[in-house]
Amino acid sequence: MLHITYCFLRLIITLSVYAQADEENPNESLGLTDKYVDMLCTAAQGKISEFYDWQVGAVFELILRIEKKPFPDFESNKVANEFIMQKWNTKYSKCYCEMPELNLRGSLDMISVYSEKDDWVWALYDSNGSFGAEINKIRYLNFQLGMRGTLLDYLDFKLNPETGDYKVKSSDFKAKLEYIRERTIKMGGKRMSEMTAEEIEQNSK
Repeated sequence: MLHITYCFLRLIITLSVYAQADEENPNESLGLTDKYVDMLCTAAQGKISEFYDWQVGAVFELILRIEKKPFPDFESNKVANEFIMQKWNTKYSKCYCEMPELNLRGSLDMISVYSEKDDWVWALYDSNGSFGAEINKIRYLNFQLGMRGTLLDYLDFKLNPETGDYKVKSSDFKAKLEYIRERTIKMGGKRMSEMTAEEIEQNSK
């Protein structure tokens, strides 16, 4: 009887998590259409090369196109990059990709580092570079399961033998993810568990 009750409670909790996650679909709250989300997620995987209209990465070009802000609208590259950084921090860092057929779920930067198409990610987060975006934004790791975290949390999740799926790939792939994790830490990346309550609140905005 206790076992049946436990299973029933687990089912209720699981269903409530899914229901809550559906209500919080990040792409809907961002006002991004399915078409734009698909384009951004495809670009994050490196399947859309740079358009070379504005000499920036494909994800950045798409952000400018979606926002209807072509480069001629800006007085300089610096101003354009500041616009991209601001839009990334407040909007596009929360864009969520759901591609279960490829076992890919997560934000644009998470998809990119996992697809080993990460040059634009490091350009984005380099504090000495053109953008200097915030690396510790808290996003959905898997909104179907209600899981939230940072880019570093995502890498930990993927590298954990209990939760990750690197084991179906080569040892070289695991080593690459470990290198990316170390690089993320060196660039100031944190886990949610390492943050204060104030930091969590700030990085969740």
